[in-house]
Amino acid sequence: MRALVAGLALAMLTLSCARENDFPSTPTPAPSALRIGNGADPGTLDPGLARSSAEEQILINLFEGLVEYDVSGSELKPALAESWTADPECRRFVFILRRDGRWSNGDPVTAHDFVYSWRRVLDPRTGSPQAYMLYRIRNAQALHGGRPGIRGEDLGIRALDDYRLEVDLTGPTCHFPRMLANSVCRPVHRRTVEQWREQWTQPEHMVSNGPFTLASWRPADRVVLVRNPSYRGADQVSLEEAVYLLTNDPNTILNLYEAGELDTMVTGHLPLPHIPRLRELPDYRSGPFLATYFYTVNVSRPPLNDLRVRRALSLALDREAICTQLLRSGQSPAYFLTSSDFQGAYPRPRIEGRNLELARSLLADAGYPGGENLRLHLLFNSNSLQASIAQAIQGQWQGAFPAAQVNLVNQELKVYLDALHRRDFDLARRVWAADYDDPSAFLEIMTSSSENNASQWKSPAFDRLIEEAGASADPAQRMERLARAEAAMLAELPIIPIYSLVTFFLTKPYVRGWEDHPLDRHPLKYVRLER
Repeated sequence: MRALVAGLALAMLTLSCARENDFPSTPTPAPSALRIGNGADPGTLDPGLARSSAEEQILINLFEGLVEYDVSGSELKPALAESWTADPECRRFVFILRRDGRWSNGDPVTAHDFVYSWRRVLDPRTGSPQAYMLYRIRNAQALHGGRPGIRGEDLGIRALDDYRLEVDLTGPTCHFPRMLANSVCRPVHRRTVEQWREQWTQPEHMVSNGPFTLASWRPADRVVLVRNPSYRGADQVSLEEAVYLLTNDPNTILNLYEAGELDTMVTGHLPLPHIPRLRELPDYRSGPFLATYFYTVNVSRPPLNDLRVRRALSLALDREAICTQLLRSGQSPAYFLTSSDFQGAYPRPRIEGRNLELARSLLADAGYPGGENLRLHLLFNSNSLQASIAQAIQGQWQGAFPAAQVNLVNQELKVYLDALHRRDFDLARRVWAADYDDPSAFLEIMTSSSENNASQWKSPAFDRLIEEAGASADPAQRMERLARAEAAMLAELPIIPIYSLVTFFLTKPYVRGWEDHPLDRHPLKYVRLER
């Protein structure tokens, strides 16, 4: 993960009954209860099966892994691993686990829990959508791909004893610890999973090891977490309870916030017409976000199997207008998949900007002059922001190519995700938020073996460059290989980038520790309420 951010950046373009004055600070029901607008209903609370930010927000507080990012997202910190070492080429890591890690039932957290959990994620029968996060481990991709003769025991991970975990990698990967903060890399309690199977994530069954436990989960309503008394740092966790309100309606989230019934929210859940007003208020927060909004192109379907058509569609877009006239929250046009140059360390390539003359010429050369006989379906999940963006782009394309027909296909989130999985679309709206701060967190989703590559575009040359970058121990050479890979992918346009995201949300003045975060993660153990 972070995987597919299927429910990210939700906002409505209809007026709410929001008031123009500052927000009331209505007391919360309990002195140490935090109420959070979380957006979409989580599809699962199994770390091995999660695929969206709505799930990640909750899972990082139920489960603790080897490492974690600090509250600002700027520093990687030890979590269950009190330390780790690597050989000179970063091919083998040994993690030393804390001895005070506990499951919520009192069992110790050991290296054996990670061996079981990572083998489970990579077992093809599990169906983990983010198994690729562990592909750096020796034999991981072969195991997940079902290669004959490869078993879980062949995976390059072993418990040297209860508190030492050894990991062998396919090649030099000095950034490997940064990849482990994602929820898919966090351990699950083996006995609980094997006893309750698909029901193990129900509140009455779940055993977790994070700072909070699952008290209740009412789909389409709320998820309630309570402080875990067995957590190793329970005495340093200020919140007693966290309530995640589950609604896709940004107007509802804003109205609840203004009525004093929410204390904070995750990014992107504000109605766009109110952004200019809200940005003037002290409650408004915004910052950089490692995430890109783009359209995936099904390159196996005519006419999109023709590069000239894909280039024409990209060249016809006015990305600046979408950002400044529609979104108005600080987003910037995207001409790339990677949303950052990583402090200048990454020589990020880019595609061409708007050029209507060239777009029309390419489309005519492809046999569709003025858009004649061009029929496309654009898939997106149901919420008004996605609809507004799709309508704006439909208008731009039909304005550039008057005879073209661009049909909008609006589906509920689970139906939309299923269509992506079945590759049943022409163009489909996507957001990708990085799981860690590195270009590979974006680019690896486009490899031929990635389950997140819905475009059906496959390139051995791209795969080879990604593999060579992963095997390079030289940081500059590694970045150069990644940039070459991105340039090769952008030249064929299996995706059409639209814009780079920013975080934007509201939080009450008395909420401390809920900060702007470039990975949009909010660890609740750092949050406290100060009235």
